[in-house]
Amino acid sequence: MIKLLNKVKAPVSFFLSLCLIFTLLGGNVFAKNATTEDGFEIIRNDRNAVELKGTYQGDELYGTFDKSTHKITLRAVEKAQSLLASKKVTKFDVNVLQADEDEFEATIINKETKKEHKFKEKGKRNKDEKVKAQLPLLIPIADILGAALIRKLLAAGLAVVIFGVTYVAASELADTIRNKDDHYYAARIYGGTVVVAGSIDYNTAYNRVNMGEDVFCKNEYLAQNLAAHAGKGYWVGPHVHGDGSDGYYHHYHPWMPALGRAHVFFFNY
Repeated sequence: MIKLLNKVKAPVSFFLSLCLIFTLLGGNVFAKNATTEDGFEIIRNDRNAVELKGTYQGDELYGTFDKSTHKITLRAVEKAQSLLASKKVTKFDVNVLQADEDEFEATIINKETKKEHKFKEKGKRNKDEKVKAQLPLLIPIADILGAALIRKLLAAGLAVVIFGVTYVAASELADTIRNKDDHYYAARIYGGTVVVAGSIDYNTAYNRVNMGEDVFCKNEYLAQNLAAHAGKGYWVGPHVHGDGSDGYYHHYHPWMPALGRAHVFFFNY
């Protein structure tokens, strides 16, 4: 095999990248039990999930983002309407179509009634935007806080959603990629950060590289072989920029003029 030494531009510093992602998503990552400037409380943020809580006029809205499955769920707990009544608990599934710097679009679905409520916002959300006090009292809390809470969940989970596909910062999925049996993951560089979506099979990974798109592999052996096969027996690398830690991932490129921009990433630690 022929190794060529051409270098391509790789992701910038991980710290700067994450700062950019937080800005794009209009949120921040906070310590557990902290309260954000717009009233959301971080209940949990570990390697498995993020859970947030929002409150409005005595009602509560809980949201959970599963970092492994990328599933988001909401649970509304609304105060009793009379002394003899109980609190009303409503659970929602969430379908996010887009959540990036230009657009936010999502639908929440009541798990019992199947009723849907859609959110669609253009442009960057003002991080200081707060729920206006004059909102009618009868609007469900999920309709009032749902969009903001979903955005915060994604920001805390270092995630973006592009055309219905959720991508998470590669550093958040390091243990998953190393320890699961899956070999290949869809990836891309977003805002200077390597972000990773769900696992894919070899044929899908091969086709992505052939289209100039990025893939993250479980190990270097798989990455080199994928780049070599896509490059008809020729590849470039391995390359790394920086020290190879989070944000500077080792990678190969297939040696084909039309495919040279594709990155085949892997963890080297």
